[in-house]
Amino acid sequence: MAQWHEAFRIYGAIYFEKYPTESPKLMKYAAIIANLAEKAGIEAAFFYDQAYRQWREVDPLHLPWDGVNGRGALIQKNSPVNRNLKPGDFQISTPIHIDQLGKYLKGYDTRKVEFLLEGFKTGFKIPFEGAEKYQFSRNLKSTLENCLVLKKKITEEIKAGRVAGPFKEPPFENFRISPLGLVPKSKPGEFRVIHDLSHPLGSSVNDGISKENSAVQYQSVDDACQLMLKYGKNCVVSKIDVVQAYRFVPMHFSCYHLLGFALEEGLYFD
Repeated sequence: MAQWHEAFRIYGAIYFEKYPTESPKLMKYAAIIANLAEKAGIEAAFFYDQAYRQWREVDPLHLPWDGVNGRGALIQKNSPVNRNLKPGDFQISTPIHIDQLGKYLKGYDTRKVEFLLEGFKTGFKIPFEGAEKYQFSRNLKSTLENCLVLKKKITEEIKAGRVAGPFKEPPFENFRISPLGLVPKSKPGEFRVIHDLSHPLGSSVNDGISKENSAVQYQSVDDACQLMLKYGKNCVVSKIDVVQAYRFVPMHFSCYHLLGFALEEGLYFD
């Protein structure tokens, strides 16, 4: 916060020369940020500051420096927790038909088959071994620049049953809010939403998962060659790419608290 206060002091000196009557309001704004940092954490304060300045550029008359904007006031650590949520409140959302999947998996490793079928039935568990605590991270800058795009995509996910929210208070005591971001696609005007579980570095959700449980090995060209050698001349080989395949994988209720994110005044989880 020391760097923020120093930068704000310089900004204030320049701002006061042009708007001398705004001095008391700007000082109150600094106090609001300091109070938010103390109660909700530095990241929450920085997020509020960044979002508030963006909103002031659009509508400065209705967003005075000495006012508290409800759209940007994020949930504080000491906010009440919704303790009434239970597994039965949420349905597993996946297009996978478990009975049909079981038929196609006959003959494979029994242990792996049971893992898949149970996972698609009750949700897959994240092998998280990190600290179980409340944590907040602000969204990436790209979400502020394309807020309407993000809101539309989150609304679509809610309608599809893949996202729960918005909540006014943290739905879990150990709720982890990881940042959202938007990455441009090859087609102009289209974006892909990312939920950055690798942030903040050192205490992220991904940091709490061992490498043994997170390493991924894809099939290689050598694997394809071995299959062709095995089945011989005239065999047919195909490669399938499922669109948004990861969205077909439901999460277990015990892991919902690890998949939180914030958008304006609302809290959500994947």
